[in-house]
Amino acid sequence: MQVAALMKKPLGSLRDLLHEHISRKDEQRPPWRLHASDVTNDDGFCGRYPVLMKQFDIPLPVKNVTTSMAVTWEWGRLVERRVIDWFAEMGLAHGDWSCEQRGCKHVHTWRTQPKICVKCGGDRFRYIEPRATSAHSGVSSGLDLLTRMPGRPLLTFTEIKSIDAEKFKQLLAPLAEHRVRTALSLRNIAESADPHMAEVDNQTAFTLYVSKGGYGTKTAIEGGFSPFKEYPVHRNDLMTEPYVTSARAAYLALKGEGPLPERLCKHHTDSRAQRCPAMARCFKDWKP
Repeated sequence: MQVAALMKKPLGSLRDLLHEHISRKDEQRPPWRLHASDVTNDDGFCGRYPVLMKQFDIPLPVKNVTTSMAVTWEWGRLVERRVIDWFAEMGLAHGDWSCEQRGCKHVHTWRTQPKICVKCGGDRFRYIEPRATSAHSGVSSGLDLLTRMPGRPLLTFTEIKSIDAEKFKQLLAPLAEHRVRTALSLRNIAESADPHMAEVDNQTAFTLYVSKGGYGTKTAIEGGFSPFKEYPVHRNDLMTEPYVTSARAAYLALKGEGPLPERLCKHHTDSRAQRCPAMARCFKDWKP
């Protein structure tokens, strides 16, 4: 919001100004870019949807992002960035790094964080999230962090999740949605055509939880408390196969190498169908 416009508005609260500034509308990302989070969505993945949206160039829907949603997401991103920074300071974070000095943007590829930019001499860097895309299913996973852990021959993939302080205290294992998505990401690493992914462990990853507030839980290590909990997640192709099968059907159809996947909705009056921008194309015999 411009300062001149603010000056013309009547006096209001700080909260009102923040809500007006932060809330927004976001266009949905193209569904034909198959993301692990979409494929494992609790509402189910419709392989027909990305194919129809791309085939008929249907406008992408717009989502209202409330201030509460935006702030929650931003807190999660801030925690993730800080954890990556700490591992970078230890010389353990591995991947690509963009120089942030004076708009340089030079990318240092597949390594631990540089000390100095080879192009401009700067010392400020941003970690570029690696991605693993399965050549079999077309599903892509963002890999929050890759680390070169002492004693491990391969790079270790870690998902970083921030969680409410009270839920953190009760946490005894990774949440089901995180376990499924991480297991699928391990499979995507194994099925990726990117030669760099051959250097990443595709059998075991970790989910690292960070407490939002408080001191975390009691522990015997330094300080008596820890705001971190880590859990191993093992690759499980039997568990992820239903997601991969649905995604592969969409992937092949998108490439023109397979038929249009089956409908997820039984009828055009289903609540999901009524919200779907591709509904008319999906139920082509239906007339509004």
